[in-house]
Amino acid sequence: MNKNMLVPKMLENKLVAVIRTDSPHVKEIVEHIIQGGVKVIEITLTMENSLELIKNLQAEYKNSDVLIGAGTVLDPVSARLAINCGAKFIVAPVLDNAVAEICNLYDVLYIPGISNPNDIHRALKLGLHILKLFPASAFSPSIIKDFHGPFPQADFMISGKVNEETIGLWMKAGARVVCVGSAFTNAEKNGYDAIEAVSRKFVTLVKMNENKGGTSL
Repeated sequence: MNKNMLVPKMLENKLVAVIRTDSPHVKEIVEHIIQGGVKVIEITLTMENSLELIKNLQAEYKNSDVLIGAGTVLDPVSARLAINCGAKFIVAPVLDNAVAEICNLYDVLYIPGISNPNDIHRALKLGLHILKLFPASAFSPSIIKDFHGPFPQADFMISGKVNEETIGLWMKAGARVVCVGSAFTNAEKNGYDAIEAVSRKFVTLVKMNENKGGTSL
């Protein structure tokens, strides 16, 4: 699946589970998130054995509609390693031209972090499709309308302390994709059934709010 095919898949799913944990049961956590209905999983490279996890998950779900990608990708070497392990998309907290070039070379979707108009301008010039507003906790949802003024063609992914209370606000403001992280991994202490329950809850919240947000122009 090339990046042009993946963009509509990301925008259709709208919800990304961001996995950043020191739990020894991270693979099981991901499996139960998926069983709860979340189909897009971002494995952050800050975790030990993250590349091996990406490779194993990709092999397990290669014949399904689950999308496995890599997050916190800061340099082109890491991007290439993640892609070689099967990552279908690359996410970063910053915009890096060298990472964009590697992703373009291998036709993999790159979602860089942006926080100001200069970042957005650079990303659009590089032909990038979805931009990650990070950290979202530093902004209010109205920032999407502000950014859409000069950049109506930009689609924004929201990442950073998105929770049950704020997810609807971001989607109503025009966020096309939302990332949820600690709500999933924190649920592990209550068992795998609790992880699935949290997953189902966020899938439901996204469906409740998906028709109330802005649309890409």
